[in-house]
Formats: sequence, structure tokens, C-alpha cells
Amino acid sequence: MNKIAMLLLLPGLCFAENTIDLTLNQVSLTNWSRSGQEALSWNLQLHGDNVLDNEIVSLDIKYKAEFGQSKIGEEGFRKTNDRFRGDAQLNNATSFFIDPFVAATVKTQIAPGYDYNPKRKVSEFGNPFDLSYSAGYGFSHGVLQSRVGFSIHQIYKDDNWDTKKGGESVTTINWKASESLTVTGRGEVFFHGPDLTRRYQTETGVRYQVGIISILLSVETLHEDDSDVEVRQTLGLGIGWKL
Repeated sequence: MNKIAMLLLLPGLCFAENTIDLTLNQVSLTNWSRSGQEALSWNLQLHGDNVLDNEIVSLDIKYKAEFGQSKIGEEGFRKTNDRFRGDAQLNNATSFFIDPFVAATVKTQIAPGYDYNPKRKVSEFGNPFDLSYSAGYGFSHGVLQSRVGFSIHQIYKDDNWDTKKGGESVTTINWKASESLTVTGRGEVFFHGPDLTRRYQTETGVRYQVGIISILLSVETLHEDDSDVEVRQTLGLGIGWKL
């Protein structure tokens, strides 16, 4: 058994926070003379943060799975949300302020995606598939974690791999403001190539839960040099559970 595996098997502190949220929206019309169409939509989100820390190494595994569909009038259900993201980071605790780390991130989707008029499949589970792995140094203080290092980003799509190597900086925040309110954030900068092309990506999430009622707000941005800023925002009210 190698050294890393032996360290991970040592007794340690396990921390787990996993949530599931379901939001629903439905409109039904009967003898309704004004404008409008019947509609039904739903969205399911699973978020998790699981940590093993034995004071020698710490392993932090995060995941985010989201899937949603909507139906308007006589049309069939269409996807409105579909993604999966998994992050794993292994830190070697030292006596210094900063610790060495290795990390990996996987991104993909769950179900096939289509363009319509005419209908044709443009994506599916594992296609595209985004994989990145990095190593460097990081630090954490309270709710804040930050790391800087060398990174390799690979994207698989339609039987082709696109690989980029460069530097990466990632900062995350996980602030539990109260028993009901949690605020999370993630900011990434990846620079690569001879001209140091930069890609910026941010994610901000707010979750407020009272009883089984949950309110979710999510805002994401993506920007690469010489391109427009892409923004994705979702707001939902539904029911949620802490697992």
C-alpha cells in the first residue's frame, strides 16, 4: 500500500454537508379567455461537500448535480438545466502557512441535449467532457480557501481532445451565515499559451432554508480574452432537505 493511501486510512475528522432541492412550477388554464399557455417545469439540485482531515492530509470532495425540464403548451419536455461537476483536492498539511496540494475537476452533463427546428442531438453524457488537474500551493483561513499552481485542462468533444497547459488560480468561499443561510462562491483564472490567454469563471450561490422550504439563487459568469461575457442566472423556490 502506498504512502498516500496509508495516510488516508488514518483516523481523522469527517465532515459532510449534502443537500437536495426540488423546485416546481405549474400553470393550468380552464376556460381562460385571456392570453397564456399551460406550463410545467421542474428542477432538481444535489450539492455536496465532504472532507476527511486527519491533520496529516485532508481530502475535500465536492459535487454539484443539476437537472431540470420545462413544458409549454402541447410541446414536449425540454431541458432547461443539465450539468454535473465534481471536485477533489488533496492537501498535505505542513507547519507552514501554505500547503502543497493536488486537485482534479470533472465537468459533464447528464442527459442528451438537442437543437430544435429541426430536432438534432448536439451533446450527451460524456460529450463534451471537461477534465482539469492541477498541483501547487494553497492556503485556507476560516471560510476562505485559495490555491495557485500549474494546471492541465482537457476538453473532449466529438472524438477530439483539446488540451491546454498553463497556470491557474482558484479561490472559494463557503460561508454558513446562519442555520438557514449559506453563501458559496468560486472564482477561477486560467492563463495559457504564449500570449497568456486568460479565462475567467465565477460561481456564486445563495441557499436559504426554513423547514423544508428552500430558496436558491445562482449566478455564473464565463469570460475569455476577446469574447463576450457569458452569464447564467437561476432563481428557485421549492422544497429542500439536508442529507
